[in-house]
Amino acid sequence: HAPAPPAPASQPNPLPPPPSPPPPDLRCHNPEWDKRADHRGHRTDGIENLSEAQSERLRCARAGAQHDKGEGGPGLGSCDPSEGIFVGDVRNATSIEEAFEGSEVVIILTSASPHMSANGSWYYPNGSAPVDIDWNGLNNQVSMALQKGAQRILLVSSFGTTSPEDPSSPFAIGHMLHYKLLGEASVMASGIPFTIVKPAGLTDTPGGKFKLVSGQRDSCMAEGLMSISREDVAETLVEAIQQPRSQNLRFDLTCDPSQPATGDFTALFESVRSNPF
Repeated sequence: HAPAPPAPASQPNPLPPPPSPPPPDLRCHNPEWDKRADHRGHRTDGIENLSEAQSERLRCARAGAQHDKGEGGPGLGSCDPSEGIFVGDVRNATSIEEAFEGSEVVIILTSASPHMSANGSWYYPNGSAPVDIDWNGLNNQVSMALQKGAQRILLVSSFGTTSPEDPSSPFAIGHMLHYKLLGEASVMASGIPFTIVKPAGLTDTPGGKFKLVSGQRDSCMAEGLMSISREDVAETLVEAIQQPRSQNLRFDLTCDPSQPATGDFTALFESVRSNPF
């Protein structure tokens, strides 16, 4: 008879569940920086060569994980003030002062970001509620822009500020949309030429595919146009910096998936001027 097969090796104990994720790192960029700039100031200067500036910021954002850990990498550079990259916490005005030195244009992308707990409820980490980020943090940035002589402010706010918040929405926790609206008013009252973009729900899909649509007082929501690519929002901001006719405009922004992209940002801004807030 053939010998009996060996007994199967004992299986290792199941792996323990992964630890809870660490709290948001407020010190520096990380890979989620371009998706959820929740606690980070943002500097845009060198508008004479936007493509180079954009490329540099993207390179440093991708290098964020290594930078946070103090690690280097091929071609990553230092991602520090020598390259126009600054670390700061918008809740602390002093920490962002250096980033505003010499900046002609300030783009504010910061936003509180609700977290879901294990029981399915929503919450904000301590010190990171909308009043902390979308109000106090935004006002710190506006004040610094005023002190340092910025010539332009662009703010990314949000759809949904016209009507009272839906109590069942996670964005009702902490009254995010309320503070978004107050932040818009603060930028408009600063005396600095502004552009306020209020995008629909942000997606990670490629931009440049569908026609961009502007609106006022959440009119696009009534039409069911509820999402837009982050890339389209970013491109709108870049175009707004370069087009004087975008100054002192505040508008909803979404896309119409039933129509192809036109790439005509001049027409987009003129459509807002024909339907002012």
